[in-house]
Amino acid sequence: MEKQNLFDYDKAFEVKENLKEKLDFPYVSGYVSALGGRDRASILLTITEDSKETWINGILQNSRYRKIYIENNGRVEEITRSHKIKHMRAFTAKNIKHLLDKINSTKGWYFIEYMLHLNKRRYNIMSKGKNNKGNHVWIGDKGYWDI
Repeated sequence: MEKQNLFDYDKAFEVKENLKEKLDFPYVSGYVSALGGRDRASILLTITEDSKETWINGILQNSRYRKIYIENNGRVEEITRSHKIKHMRAFTAKNIKHLLDKINSTKGWYFIEYMLHLNKRRYNIMSKGKNNKGNHVWIGDKGYWDI
């Protein structure tokens, strides 16, 4: 049984507009590419958690951005991102709804950097915003730290 593609070249523009509309980010941009031929169409998305007005010097790379490559067979891969956010693992989307859910679930994945004077080490702390444990982050075996 042959795997069904998520979209073809003609439907890719509709899918791109659907993604731009339904992704829960302040800034979403995208375009359709057919560099490998119309039968290998892909969508390239740029999303950021910051509104365009807040970008330092109006530069996308100064925001918490992520660029995502979506192949027509459902393969999704992050091609570049801000150093301020966590890497999104590559995955294969079963359908458009699955694709939307996975990308929207990455909202709030950012690093909070604290200089902690514990053993004079610098810790990178992962936080998913307000999680089910309240407004705290976990630091190794040191316990919770209020943010």
